[in-house]
Amino acid sequence: MVEKLGERARIPDKAIEAILQMPYVEKQLHPGSFLVREGAFADKCGVLVSGLIVYQKTNRDGDRQILSIKIPGDMLGLQSLYLDMPDYDIQALTRCKVVIVPSDLLKAISEEFVVVRHAISKIMLTEASILRELILNIGRRDARARLAHFLCEFAVRIGGTDKINNRSLNFL
Repeated sequence: MVEKLGERARIPDKAIEAILQMPYVEKQLHPGSFLVREGAFADKCGVLVSGLIVYQKTNRDGDRQILSIKIPGDMLGLQSLYLDMPDYDIQALTRCKVVIVPSDLLKAISEEFVVVRHAISKIMLTEASILRELILNIGRRDARARLAHFLCEFAVRIGGTDKINNRSLNFL
């Protein structure tokens, strides 16, 4: 979490210490299991340590639309800092390890350290930008262009094939 926030802002030592002192739980998820369900009370957020997770929406007919794919190092559930009930599911695509912290504690740290709040805001705004690109991708590109865009974006996010093993993507 410190590393991810540090990609967006220079986090002061006192804030790093506060983040590292937060209580946390390591959770193992099996493929298909849910970390968060749409409409359920959400009071946690965290970091994906290994595996792949999807944010998704499901319509009344049970059809699923994947909104984003999270890779190791990505923060999860940041919306729970401000909203009690998510309008999406967070589901494991592969075996995953997640570190979970109470969202109220991270929110308190972000209120005490403005730079942490700004880093979280930048992460959330980047996610919103990626979601807007997804809307364009689905709405205005043909299937081949959609797939090409997805593959290019995913390759950039994982940093090329050399980093796949370093990020411990557990596909089995």
